[in-house]
Amino acid sequence: MKSPDFQLRALRLELTETSDAVYVKWFGRSTDREPGHFILPVLITALQLATGANKGVVLDFHKAEYFNSSTITPSSASWRRSSAAPSTSWSCITGV
Repeated sequence: MKSPDFQLRALRLELTETSDAVYVKWFGRSTDREPGHFILPVLITALQLATGANKGVVLDFHKAEYFNSSTITPSSASWRRSSAAPSTSWSCITGV
């Protein structure tokens, strides 16, 4: 099931739920100086969907064109430590 897309300037995040995982697909460019106000709520929503259905979360960066160093930082990743249920699994897909 696909939920509405989330967009901030040239960055779009798409949440899609399948039978085994919740996918967060990244499209475009993240150039915002503080993108956490946009990204964190989307990731927390993905986590809540996954935890409630005992599914994993997959971050798919295939269509991400660029993101600056502010997009993924140790402090922005704190949502994972504070919000994740022990049973939630994580995967990351890159174009590399």
